[in-house]
Amino acid sequence: MRCDKCGAEIENGALFCLSCGKPLPEDTLARKESSTKEKLEEISPENIAESDVAKARIKVRKPGLEDLTHETAMLETTKEERSEEEKEVNIISARTAEGTTENIGVIGEEGRTKPRWKRVAFVIGLILTVLALIAGGIFTYKYVKDAPRREAAGHMQSGDQMLDWCKTEADRIRELITISINGLLGGSVKTSEEFKSYSDSIQRKMGDLLRNIKSAMAYYEEILKLEDAKDYKSYARSRITQLKWSSISTRRAGKLMGRIAEILAAAEAGIRLNRNIIENEIASFMRDINESSRKARKYGEKAEEIKAKGKL
Repeated sequence: MRCDKCGAEIENGALFCLSCGKPLPEDTLARKESSTKEKLEEISPENIAESDVAKARIKVRKPGLEDLTHETAMLETTKEERSEEEKEVNIISARTAEGTTENIGVIGEEGRTKPRWKRVAFVIGLILTVLALIAGGIFTYKYVKDAPRREAAGHMQSGDQMLDWCKTEADRIRELITISINGLLGGSVKTSEEFKSYSDSIQRKMGDLLRNIKSAMAYYEEILKLEDAKDYKSYARSRITQLKWSSISTRRAGKLMGRIAEILAAAEAGIRLNRNIIENEIASFMRDINESSRKARKYGEKAEEIKAKGKL
């Protein structure tokens, strides 16, 4: 209510206005007391309905009460589950003590134990899986480890095939050189032009031979680039050295044929030549050719020994 004098708000039960100090009339106090009494009678236990009591309880409920009740229920549920698990463990322990292990296994979803044969099958399957993984790992490791050797074997096969062709061609060239020189000495080759035609043919074949020797060396050099395969590398080194000496021998033979053609042309031109000088020169060529051929054979034999010993 408000004060009649100053209009300030007056609290219930006040005897005078706190703003201006005016005393309140007695009839106003009587009305307040009666009003207060009526309100107390309205909320008496006889007049409050059950629904009102429920609403009052809801209003005075403390915050977090529902959460506390829910957590309590969860704890009780967990305790019940633990007690059930303890019962199952006790049952299994009792069966084990009595020697009845036929049906004891892994506890299933419904609390029952799986038969023993299922557990055995699971263990066997697991062991087989592990063994398969180990075998696969060993096979993969061996395959990767042997990869350089397989690659080396491929290069060796290609190089050996080219080397066989070179040997056949070198034999053919030696045969032609022998025929031309014997013809010159025997009189069947009478002019320098005839001998030069033989020499030019031989020189062309020597060019093809040198190119194929280089190709064969390239295959063996690929083996030396690999990280492993030591026995293949030893074989390749011997073959490379053999081919180098074969190449030297071929070039020296070509120079010899060219020098003989020059001597014949000079003789036909009427140029006087010193027979001893010419013979010594040709003998020197022959010694160099024979020495390089001997070294080529030596390293070829060494390569064959390495191949046989290592079963390459």
